[in-house]
Amino acid sequence: MSHQAAIKVENLTKAFNGKEIIKSCNMFVKEKSIYGFLGANGAGKTTVFKIITGLLSPTTGKIEVCGMEGSKQREDILRNIGSMIETPVFYEHLSAESNLRIHLSYMGIQEDDKSKRIMIVGSICLGLGILALLSGIFQLITV
Repeated sequence: MSHQAAIKVENLTKAFNGKEIIKSCNMFVKEKSIYGFLGANGAGKTTVFKIITGLLSPTTGKIEVCGMEGSKQREDILRNIGSMIETPVFYEHLSAESNLRIHLSYMGIQEDDKSKRIMIVGSICLGLGILALLSGIFQLITV
């Protein structure tokens, strides 16, 4: 039985200043599945995800996300995924809604659709206590 790959990484290598940080990484994540990507601190997990999302370029190897080639279709990939690598970035002087509108704008979301998405996030937040809201809502908004 063949499954569509959500993420496909083949022979990925990343070097910084001539030192290989990622060596021959291969990954196949099936569509509609949960995948654990584990490793010790400094093992390169964040670097791999930065390459998958186009924040870094691979030294060698091939990346596909949702059937799109990473090196050639970065913007299309980013329109179709949610990603939070390390700490989310927000403007602290703006409201959660204003931050969400900014993020939706650079994702190319139209104004009508922005309001719908903000309503979804708002309805999720209504059931949360203040501690959950403070600790988790910015991560929810990011993705």
